[in-house]
Amino acid sequence: MNTSVFSLVPEMSVFSLDASHGNPVTKTTLEALCSQLGVSIDEKEKEDYRRLLAVFHDASEQLMAMDGRI
Repeated sequence: MNTSVFSLVPEMSVFSLDASHGNPVTKTTLEALCSQLGVSIDEKEKEDYRRLLAVFHDASEQLMAMDGRI
């Protein structure tokens, strides 16, 4: 049986891969979070991780704004 994982996931909206205008996640935010977690990120990868964290922030805000019905 060759079943794709994606066939098991119900359809859902796809969040943007770009952070919204005014997103509060900055390089400073990323560095502070890394410090709190005791991890470090290579300087050349910081912008990629900042963008990922910013998009996650936006997606979280959108999820929290939903009315909770499935």
